[in-house]
Amino acid sequence: MDEIQDLPRALEQLILQPAPKVIPLRIPSASRNNTLTSLAGLLRRQGLEEGGIGEALEALNKTLCYPPLESQEVMTIAKSIC
Repeated sequence: MDEIQDLPRALEQLILQPAPKVIPLRIPSASRNNTLTSLAGLLRRQGLEEGGIGEALEALNKTLCYPPLESQEVMTIAKSIC
């Protein structure tokens, strides 16, 4: 539970409210881009802007993606949704 305290506020809100999207425990390399893009779209529909989406995706990338994407690639995903 300590990791949850370090998550950005936007991601905390996403986790705490019921949503139809299921966040996997681990995102394998073959689906990192598609999964993060899908989650970015979900966050955008919730009203988040590029900065908040980027922060949330970075946190998800670091904790769930194996291996994690480069930070620049994660920010490219955030920008593509906004």
